[in-house]
Amino acid sequence: MGWATGTLFVTGESQVHPALRLAGRNLPGVEFKPVSDLHVYDLIKWRRVILDVPAVQVLEQALSKGWNRVLEETGASQVDTLPILGSASADAAHVSAH
Repeated sequence: MGWATGTLFVTGESQVHPALRLAGRNLPGVEFKPVSDLHVYDLIKWRRVILDVPAVQVLEQALSKGWNRVLEETGASQVDTLPILGSASADAAHVSAH
């Protein structure tokens, strides 16, 4: 299975469900942690990181705060960035068509 190389399960709950921890306790190279204990190093260290839906929502919210700060500092809005992405795609399509 390749699980010996490492799989980290991350939950958005305040603690890892005891049944999940019990189910994985005998699997080598498997660790469980709540998203509140997650560090950037964990994302680099582990070969696989599996997030449940609440963990994804917590990370989306935390990361969007940083993105909103960048937009505020540049004076742009998320709507302002959409035409740039659209025109880049249109330019790429135009170039590949010729």
